[in-house]
Amino acid sequence: PTCTMKDGGGNTMDNTVAVTEGSSNAWTCVVETNNADGDGAMTYSIAFTDDAGNAGTAVTSGSGTVTIDNTHPTVGTVGIAVNNDGGANNGDTVTLTFTATETIQTPTCTINDGAGNAMDNSGSMSVTNTGGNVWACAVTTHDNDANGAMTFSIAFTDSAGNAGTPDTSVDDGSSVTIDNTH
Repeated sequence: PTCTMKDGGGNTMDNTVAVTEGSSNAWTCVVETNNADGDGAMTYSIAFTDDAGNAGTAVTSGSGTVTIDNTHPTVGTVGIAVNNDGGANNGDTVTLTFTATETIQTPTCTINDGAGNAMDNSGSMSVTNTGGNVWACAVTTHDNDANGAMTFSIAFTDSAGNAGTPDTSVDDGSSVTIDNTH
């Protein structure tokens, strides 16, 4: 058979369709999606002939559907805050908040102290979906965290498995500085 598969925009898929024969006249057509393939419901056509050269009626429908989602998520409205006035010090909670452009899986937040060391002091990091596409990551500072401006990285993936570009900057001008000097 000749299998033609089209992306959500009705264009031929970017990768080549592989056709394999199984047992008892069972055939399989496989194509791997590519980032260039358009979002939306895929369509297909299977053209075939028998051994005598008689053409069959092309098949264009069957059971099941596949929808391409190549849209990578982004995050915005990123801000960082501490639960007190001034700099963060031992026992303070620092919270990173952000909003994703679409539904994402639980993100991975890395929050760093003033020396760039990842903070998760004794498992104090929490990641919470606060509603819709809004998330909060919080960590508690300790005396062993280095003084200086805190940094962060947010890694995230949407429900289709599209990874977003990790975000490392605030959108609202906020900042938190650790001051553990007594």
